[in-house]
Amino acid sequence: MSRQHFNELNQKAWNKDSVGKFENPEFIALSRLSVLKYLSIDGTHSPSEYRLADVNSAKPKDINNDIWSKTPLKILDFACGAGNVSLALIDLLPNDFTITGLDISNDIVEVYNEKIPSKYGHALGLDLMADDFGGFKEKDFDIAVCTMSLHHIPDIGLLAERIAGTLKVGGWFLVMDFDGHSPHTEQDAKEKGIAHHSLNAEMISKCFTEAGLGKVIVERGFKYVFGGADPSWPHGSGHEGKNASEHGNDHHIHLENLTLCVVAGQKTRDDYHVI
Repeated sequence: MSRQHFNELNQKAWNKDSVGKFENPEFIALSRLSVLKYLSIDGTHSPSEYRLADVNSAKPKDINNDIWSKTPLKILDFACGAGNVSLALIDLLPNDFTITGLDISNDIVEVYNEKIPSKYGHALGLDLMADDFGGFKEKDFDIAVCTMSLHHIPDIGLLAERIAGTLKVGGWFLVMDFDGHSPHTEQDAKEKGIAHHSLNAEMISKCFTEAGLGKVIVERGFKYVFGGADPSWPHGSGHEGKNASEHGNDHHIHLENLTLCVVAGQKTRDDYHVI
């Protein structure tokens, strides 16, 4: 399927009607987990399981200062959604920073800009994978993050190059996504706008390396365990009282007991010429 086809499917899936998905406490905690992992990534592989209560009470420990020590930091939140990752950064990152969100859905960007205080930044609705980068011209970010969205991108290598093009030399791109499997069959994935029904840390690392991102760090072997029936789904969402596995039409609702990974790569050169 073409990039345009996946774009259309994802724009259809992520609109104002889908905002309630971002308000689910389990999804908020999953975004918070990604930030905790980004801040502390050190390449260790210790199998761990995380649940909502564990993540919500956790604070970052042993922050990787090679990545996060600069202040103020300029951060790019790619595929930012309604702002869950940015809100977690605001809560957990000790440094001063500004943040720019990018998302292909203008509806979701509107919600992001309503939720994120303007003193921290704003989001833009554009397609960074378009031939002209969607008109995006900024090239001085210290950090870029992408949480549970890489599997929606048909050409991960090109995305890594595009993100590298937005970073300063020495800047870092960090992602969290599936490691080894997906909650969907290949056909089901395509119908939902998911470009990779199977994704793993090796695939991501290879794309990073081929895109010129060096010093690749991988953390894997951890899971986010959904709590099952969750009475705290937003009222009126149609999900109240249901078990997570019952939401077959949702993109990420089958995450329970799936292994995840975090991959980080550093921009080490400044000769990117992506057409």
